[in-house]
Amino acid sequence: MSELAGRVRREEFGPGAWILETPSGERYALAGDLSGLSEGQEVRVEGRVRDDLLGGAMTGAAVFEVERAIS
Repeated sequence: MSELAGRVRREEFGPGAWILETPSGERYALAGDLSGLSEGQEVRVEGRVRDDLLGGAMTGAAVFEVERAIS
């Protein structure tokens, strides 16, 4: 399991997607347990990068499956 931190963004292209933007500019499409996350929120999340999945909103971002939001 790994941990990421950044700001949550909502992209409304196609079906839409929740994106985590890290301070270094990396972007991850979020999947899994997204309860409690909201637009603009600074968070830390635990989970794993899913190389076997593609996001449905054509964001070009790697998919990060959230197991737990820490803050």
